Amino acid sequence: STPIYVAEIATNSDRATVSSAFSLFMRVPLLVTFAIGPHISYHALILMSCVPIVGFLLLYTKLPESPHYSLMKNEDEESIKTLVWLRQMPESAVLDEVKAIKATVTKKEKGHWKDLLTKKGNLKAITILFSLHTFYQLSGGSVVIMCAQTIFQKTGISIRSDLCAVLIAAVMIAGTVVSPPLVRSWGYKKPLFVSVFGSAVSMGCFAYFNQQCEHGMKTAFVQWAVVLTLAAYIIINAAGHSPIPWALTGEFFPCSVKAMGSTLSTVIFCGESFFLINLFPQITAFFGLPNTCWIASVNLFLGSLFVALCVPETSGLSFLQIQELLNK
Repeated sequence: STPIYVAEIATNSDRATVSSAFSLFMRVPLLVTFAIGPHISYHALILMSCVPIVGFLLLYTKLPESPHYSLMKNEDEESIKTLVWLRQMPESAVLDEVKAIKATVTKKEKGHWKDLLTKKGNLKAITILFSLHTFYQLSGGSVVIMCAQTIFQKTGISIRSDLCAVLIAAVMIAGTVVSPPLVRSWGYKKPLFVSVFGSAVSMGCFAYFNQQCEHGMKTAFVQWAVVLTLAAYIIINAAGHSPIPWALTGEFFPCSVKAMGSTLSTVIFCGESFFLINLFPQITAFFGLPNTCWIASVNLFLGSLFVALCVPETSGLSFLQIQELLNK
């Protein structure tokens, strides 16, 4: 629900930037946990993790309701009050935005799960998100994060598990930091295309150097090339292919099926992640690590074609304009 809430409280001009920054705030705590976790007890780690949760619960009561939700409940005054607080503007300055939101929510009708597949705009939205998530997972997006140490061991590179986890998280953050300014300058589509295509190239290079390792060429250059190409893949992936589909989830669906659409998108992502992480040892045992990476690279090249041909540019558009675009 967080991507939806963030998308609904942001302005049309800032929504893309704010939504793409969502992944950054997920990964910073991950780095902290990876850095501190191995050096303290499980009980201490659990207690430490509870501190931000308590802080969130205390601040949560101060968060305003989404103006979209307030208007859906016919609470116009509450919606205006929320927008005045969010935009730091007088009431007269937010009335046009209230009218624009109302034009979206007044089209609301009671949604059903079947609407995701029977209505053109919803079907297009779920197809795009399903495809982006699938290309991400089949390219090793989640597998690389969870199995990085195993991947390094297969190439003869020995890195301590705690250090490996910290390095992966730090590299991911480095890539994610780049995403918001890229989206602000270029919109969604160009950074997404560059990210998917760049990930294909870096994964192909990673596969090539892995192949050299398998053929006995475990020189210092080749081993460093394995590390650097994997780091390049993680950074490029984190700059676009990882955060942008979640930003699109927050704005692709109309009010009537927004909760159902985002839920289905999340279930697809997590389900694919679960199966591929658990099947990774069997896949690499059958194909070998280099061939598995070549397959991932080809998958990403196909993904870049899909982005170029099928993903619309919605950055800066209102929710109503996005629905009109998807229903064409």
